[in-house]
Amino acid sequence: MKFIRKLFGDKSQKSLIPSQVRVVPKYESPGALVDKVYADFDFPKDLYSANKFIFGSFFYQSAPFTLWKSPTINLPDNLEVVTKIPCQFLMLRYWFWFLTSNYGPIISGMLKDEFDNFVSELDNAEPKDNVNFLEQINYYFTQIDDAIEHYEEIPEEKKSFKDSEGKTLVLPWEYYLALKVLMNSVDSPYYKVDDTDFDGNDNLVMGCLGYSKYLAESTFNKFKEHLAQFDANTLKTWRWKKYAGLYEQQLKRKHNCVYFNKEDRVVTAKDVYTARLMDSGTWRNLNESYLKLKKEILDDESPVNAISFIADKREEIDELITKVDMLGVGKQGLDIQLIKLRESLIDIWMYIYKEQKNDVGLANLQKAEEFNKLHSKQNSPDFIKVIGHDSIPDNQILPSLLSLNLFELKEVIKHFETEELRESLINIRTGALNCVKEVIGEIQDLTEVKEKLNVIGVAL
Repeated sequence: MKFIRKLFGDKSQKSLIPSQVRVVPKYESPGALVDKVYADFDFPKDLYSANKFIFGSFFYQSAPFTLWKSPTINLPDNLEVVTKIPCQFLMLRYWFWFLTSNYGPIISGMLKDEFDNFVSELDNAEPKDNVNFLEQINYYFTQIDDAIEHYEEIPEEKKSFKDSEGKTLVLPWEYYLALKVLMNSVDSPYYKVDDTDFDGNDNLVMGCLGYSKYLAESTFNKFKEHLAQFDANTLKTWRWKKYAGLYEQQLKRKHNCVYFNKEDRVVTAKDVYTARLMDSGTWRNLNESYLKLKKEILDDESPVNAISFIADKREEIDELITKVDMLGVGKQGLDIQLIKLRESLIDIWMYIYKEQKNDVGLANLQKAEEFNKLHSKQNSPDFIKVIGHDSIPDNQILPSLLSLNLFELKEVIKHFETEELRESLINIRTGALNCVKEVIGEIQDLTEVKEKLNVIGVAL
């Protein structure tokens, strides 16, 4: 069974929704049990309350998480806890899959942020040696997601088998998660054992995992019947995204930042939700433009005047690259895709010139591309690119500049230290100094402020 271990390498965590499989084990339907357990239950009326209920049920052990075990499966005593824990984490994972499927990734992501904040509060309130609940959740979610990802990468024939009647069956992804549970759990009798047939326990663990998943699905669908339409006002907290879009980046700059007007410093979870919707729409529109260009260049029939067509498309790509480059950390790889498309376009252009034996045209094109590569290396800082975008109103440009860390601020000021931008730099110096003087009474420690003003080229 050594080949099994090779299926499970270290991979980065992804947010995955498992695809449907054609054949799944036959579990006793949990629907009747769910109806019985929640017969007189006062269901949460909004997603915030539902999310908090799920948190309480998970950590203080009540339904649905205590119902993880299929009544038709008898686990050996030494696998009871080994199986229970991943089953309950799978049910919790399914809660966020359920939210994503029914309410979209933005709402699901923000509710996961709130859930994580509940967990962090619990970690801080009940600190225990070598136990961090948030880390445990992330660990098990990673294990689950990796098992699904590996399952989907395995060829169909390698996860199929014949039953006693000769019918071809396909193992569900729960089986591959069961293998991870049995082989990676320290308390498992199969921990780090390569050569074993698991004594049939792999099927028992798979059955419990599958039952847990379907019970969670039945429970959360029951919840959905009682939930009101999503209201962003019910959101209480959030966590800043590492790769945020432009609108969220600006909210992060001004949140509780003294350089902004007092009303601008106040940011709510609803503001963050709205910003993420706008950022998502911005990226989606840019991605659609990229896909349209890609189709026109690579898929459509060649135009009569190929050179003119290619020149026009190069200009369109360059314009789109400029817009995408503005997104900074929120590009999500779209800039790389555009650069690759541009390279393919130029390759086609050069091929045509070579076929035509047009040495002059080829030489001019090569010079133009060399200039483009040289110019592209002289990228301005991300903050410079976003000035003028709707995400930063004009009256927030100077406070936003002062909110940057020292490294970012030095890069921005360096950009203005040229003869043609000297007047703009003078205006920045005057405006930044005035901005600081207006709020200096609210700043207790002036050390950082003085360092920033020094970088800009003025002093208090």
